[in-house]
Amino acid sequence: MKVVLHIGTEKTGTTSIQKFIKRNREALSDQNVFVVPSILGDGNNFEFVLASSIDPGSDLGRHRPGTYPAYQDQQRKCVCKTIQELPENATLLLSSEHFSSRLSSKRDIEILKSLFPDSVDFEIVVYLKRQDDLYLGSFSEAIKAGVPFSKIARMGDVMSSERYGSAYYNYKNLLSNWLSVFDEASLNVRLYDGACKSASGLMGDFSRVINFESADFLEGVEQENRSLSPESLFSIGALCDKYRHIPRVKIISILQKVDPFEKGAFFESESLSEFFSKFKESNSWVSNQFFEGVPIFEDVIREVRCFDISNREARESSLNYVMTAFDEYLDCEGELQ
Repeated sequence: MKVVLHIGTEKTGTTSIQKFIKRNREALSDQNVFVVPSILGDGNNFEFVLASSIDPGSDLGRHRPGTYPAYQDQQRKCVCKTIQELPENATLLLSSEHFSSRLSSKRDIEILKSLFPDSVDFEIVVYLKRQDDLYLGSFSEAIKAGVPFSKIARMGDVMSSERYGSAYYNYKNLLSNWLSVFDEASLNVRLYDGACKSASGLMGDFSRVINFESADFLEGVEQENRSLSPESLFSIGALCDKYRHIPRVKIISILQKVDPFEKGAFFESESLSEFFSKFKESNSWVSNQFFEGVPIFEDVIREVRCFDISNREARESSLNYVMTAFDEYLDCEGELQ
């Protein structure tokens, strides 16, 4: 019996992968790859995080019924029952970005492993991306979630955070925790940018990892949770105020269709490069440990278009452009009017 744990990391297409898995559940089972049944969890399988960490964060912890020991015991029994009902040579597939972001200690990962019988063989699949890109993605997600700009941790402060700090951006710390519980042969470390640029894209790369013959299932697969320009991100609050009857998540979905600006950031290229350079030693360790010394990321300053949020004229002009594009979409589609 084999268990594949896809642990993220966050902002590396995890939502797309999880929807791809769900969409192809029956096709996967035909090839002896089984998805966790709904009794154990669905989507991003955060239930396993609730059973593995006593402090998974208040946003997840509120979903845990009863006491932590009782929930953990219930989850372990359900896992054993599920595995007993599967063919002996089957593969059980779980995907959750929370495995890498919330299980930040060796103890948490040991508990996750203990939920499964000792006879299970594991493969831990993890995608990595440049830390400056990861920060931009995290900053964007915080804005989408409604966190005020002033409350979002800046690049100089993020490393002091216990959960989204050293075990989140420092891949040596992250992978060392998993190596201390699983052997090196169990870890399948992959590069997100390389997977996306491959002929079959991220889904094709992930399909190869799980030995899923997916040629017939990749057509029409789109990237989920697409990035927004900083101008559109800045406009979310104003759009929510104007269209109070439209859910925030729907407003973001529409913006992903009509965003009139190109990809960019709220930060200068030099600042992002300086942040990335802080992980030179960590990234070198990953290169030597898993890629025979081949650098995992290009050590170059990448030019990023910067939206100067301190410029009042730029703010007002961009807000007008985004509002116009949004209004025209609603007029054209007759959506939610």
